[in-house]
Amino acid sequence: MVEKVNFAIQTDTHLSSFFRYNGTTKWNASDFTTFKRVLQSIEKLGFDAFANLGDIVAGYGFDPDYETRDSINNIIADYYHYLTIKKMFVIGNHDDGNLFYRNTTYNDKPSVADVLYPSEQFNRITKYGENNGGIKNYYYVDVNGVRVIVLYQRDTDYSVAVPQIEEFTIGAEQISWLEDTALNTELPVLVLTHAPLIASLYATGGAGFADTVSKLTAFVSNGGTVVAVLSGHTHQQGYATVDGINHIVFQNGYNFFEKVSIDLANRTISCKAINNNNLDNITLSY
Repeated sequence: MVEKVNFAIQTDTHLSSFFRYNGTTKWNASDFTTFKRVLQSIEKLGFDAFANLGDIVAGYGFDPDYETRDSINNIIADYYHYLTIKKMFVIGNHDDGNLFYRNTTYNDKPSVADVLYPSEQFNRITKYGENNGGIKNYYYVDVNGVRVIVLYQRDTDYSVAVPQIEEFTIGAEQISWLEDTALNTELPVLVLTHAPLIASLYATGGAGFADTVSKLTAFVSNGGTVVAVLSGHTHQQGYATVDGINHIVFQNGYNFFEKVSIDLANRTISCKAINNNNLDNITLSY
């Protein structure tokens, strides 16, 4: 039995592979040299799996549709080029082109066709490697005795309405899948989301968040194990334990990563920022 499972985690990398305009000034959007060095460090350290918790790309209002799409392709290609370990990606609220769709400052308002639809997002982040057995932006992957569940919080019908920038939803079908399929396991569970699920870490919340937490709590009450829920979005480091479930949120950045170690023997999870000395280490029991 594996006693420790190690994950490398990034979130809110907000990268762009194009030049951006700020008024009349053209400036380089992202430091890809540093980004690639971080990926090389992750590969050398021999982790069991990698995850980006969302807002993979910059995705701001002045990033035209084609730039957001190509940025996703280029950035995910880098992840697959530099990392041979299992990879998981969460869709963030900057990854779907909604800000460009709403932009009236730099462009005439684009059409809804300029938004990356959920199925297209999924195909972009899985086209280079494992498909995770489905066509949804939510899925699970078993990693050395840990079930990693990736949730999708922009779970709406884009043909009806494009979600606002801070509008998050976990739909009824996804919640049923979580309860009936993803949590149908005896393995300890690690949950990945973009935005935190609990109010103390993310006061804005989202539709279906409370129901999702309820399903996780019921799973624990029935003898299951939830190691933690890992999130980003807020650009702040923090954690809270609610009803026996650890919720951990990580700071944003493409120039460092978190080493997340699950000690299966001693039932602890520890998080340590690599290449960022300003962040505290966290060790929690589960």
